[in-house]
Amino acid sequence: MASIDLSIQQENYLQALDYLRSQMDNVCARLADMFGLHGPNGRPRKAYIMDVLMRYFCRGCIVKALRNPPMDEDVDALFTQSHRLATGLLAETLWDMLRDRGYSVSINDEEPGECGRLDIIIRFIDSGLIINIGAEEVIVEVKSGRGFSYNQVLRYLIERPHAILVLWRIPCRQTLIIDAKKHGRLMALMLEAAIRRGLDVLSWIVWECSHGRTDGHERGFDPQAFLDDCLSSIAETVGQVAEKVLEVIEIPKG
Repeated sequence: MASIDLSIQQENYLQALDYLRSQMDNVCARLADMFGLHGPNGRPRKAYIMDVLMRYFCRGCIVKALRNPPMDEDVDALFTQSHRLATGLLAETLWDMLRDRGYSVSINDEEPGECGRLDIIIRFIDSGLIINIGAEEVIVEVKSGRGFSYNQVLRYLIERPHAILVLWRIPCRQTLIIDAKKHGRLMALMLEAAIRRGLDVLSWIVWECSHGRTDGHERGFDPQAFLDDCLSSIAETVGQVAEKVLEVIEIPKG
């Protein structure tokens, strides 16, 4: 099997990312066929395959993860409902703030109707929100748990290399910013590494390993303490997060 040429010039990282994304699509499709990793729609489970390739260096661990994918996300409903509550309140807060500043705003691609062309569109996605203002795009990643993965966050930016990501870590009361345009080199390096790992697996360059897989679930989880702290944190910080989003898209305070 001919390997993919990764010896590309890095002066233009966006061009490099376009090339690498196309190669990653190819690798993911082939791995999906090899391990039977397709969704209900018949498409490769690209997000899961990418996460595995970016998470594990050990090729043996990669094969274990691809052979035994989780059937369902075993996430406590407190986490999912807290995420939904926070995301909905943030969208509502942004909608109010933007309308107060004179912008026409839609949530979830509603028809503009008689208002004409919309200035800003807020869309719900699994991880949080996407805010579109003209050609600018802001992703808001809402985390209801303390867990954190660079692989997951940077995977969103690899797909949207012009975007800025706002990370809202609710339990930590933190709002962090990652500008994809500033980190093109890092994302190219991560994609290169993931593609090489995938090619090794496709070529059966795999070694036996005794590593145990970790599920990444929250440890020492106290439901009552989590509930109390999460609800307090959402109430205290949702306005701050909204202000940070407006700052990122350069909308002045009202």
